[in-house]
Amino acid sequence: MFTSNLRYLCGKHISISAVCRDLGMNRQQFNKYLSGAARPSRRNLNRICEFFRTHEAELHLPHKEFIARHGQQSDYFFEQQFNKIFPVSGSDIKRYLGYYHGYFYSLAYPGKIICSLVSMYESNERVFTKNIEHLYDKKNTAPEDRFINKYTGIVSYSCNRIFIIERDVLWGNAFNMTILYPTYQSHIKYLHGLSIGCPTLGRIPSCARIVFAYLGKRINRRQELSHCGLYSRDEIDIPKSLLKLIENHKRPEDYTFQAFNPGLSIG
Repeated sequence: MFTSNLRYLCGKHISISAVCRDLGMNRQQFNKYLSGAARPSRRNLNRICEFFRTHEAELHLPHKEFIARHGQQSDYFFEQQFNKIFPVSGSDIKRYLGYYHGYFYSLAYPGKIICSLVSMYESNERVFTKNIEHLYDKKNTAPEDRFINKYTGIVSYSCNRIFIIERDVLWGNAFNMTILYPTYQSHIKYLHGLSIGCPTLGRIPSCARIVFAYLGKRINRRQELSHCGLYSRDEIDIPKSLLKLIENHKRPEDYTFQAFNPGLSIG
């Protein structure tokens, strides 16, 4: 049972190499433990038990009983790895809680600007987002043809940047990642950066500059949703400074597509 149970514990980690690296053990020697060709020394056995948070007696249980006892560890492992990749944000992100209008050139509708409603809120010491897009032209689209997209996301403040990862909740086939500059002004006006994703139409990975325009902690949700939709550049009612921040022009001397530097941006 020892080898089956040890293989089961290793299967919850990224790779056997990663386990050996974290344990500080030789990979070839550890493979012998997994195959049953050798048994670990008392010292190595203690290291294995400590690393996997188990006891020697449990490693010799029947495999089904062992799985029943340790199945919940998969949740712990997931949380541990997730927190490494997407660390819990501290107090720095809390000043950004509230509602925003998100503006960017649509990845699916060429030449159209999307205005969406984004809420950034805290729950169980983490910060999340809800994002609603009205993907239609209010003037020219019949009510029965109007399409709404909804996203839920998670936020992390890391490396002096705001990271948002979203997934659509209606179809479950679209991921977006947005990286925003923070603001050092006492009053939040605009957060701007880049958003990358695969639009539902075409599924082509695309990137666009984006601006979050702050609305406040409390809003008239129905009123702010009424502003959301698809707009042409000429008909959208936003300041020219904001419109400039979402332009996706690239200079000939630039080899990568970048967000505007806040120190050089207008607004």
